[in-house]
Amino acid sequence: MWLFHQMLLADIEPNSFTFGGLLGACASANAFQKGTQFHGLVMKFGLGADVVVGSAVVDMYLKCGEMDDALRAFQEMPERDIISWNGIISGYGQNGAGTKALKLYNEMLQQGITPNEVTFVGVLCACSHNCLLKEGYNYFKEMVDKHLIKPKAEHYTCMVDLL
Repeated sequence: MWLFHQMLLADIEPNSFTFGGLLGACASANAFQKGTQFHGLVMKFGLGADVVVGSAVVDMYLKCGEMDDALRAFQEMPERDIISWNGIISGYGQNGAGTKALKLYNEMLQQGITPNEVTFVGVLCACSHNCLLKEGYNYFKEMVDKHLIKPKAEHYTCMVDLL
């Protein structure tokens, strides 16, 4: 973060990679206050529409346990890709809000986004962390039968955790 301040002093304008790294560091360190400040700077520098930066902002809030802020940042993203959807679904599931994670998954489908292997790890973990056995089984079946995704070790691990 010291280097970031040196960049600004040298009149070097930060870009999406700069903020992605800074927000990732804040997420890893659970530095909510600093992350919020960087989120403000993202907006100031006009990078709020960048899907990579937006996903990093959402991830920072999720890892700091600030679910409402994460959802607000996610909803304000003008463009959401599968990575941002996977992040918000997994984050809610891991923070004990499995029902909300599953609602977000269904919203993603309604938006026309096709789930991938990572999506189903998040969905199945949300079921596992929230004791949603029947739902977990149904989503596993949907993954295999409807989306033709071959289960991997991570998917089976989630299913075992459900039991």
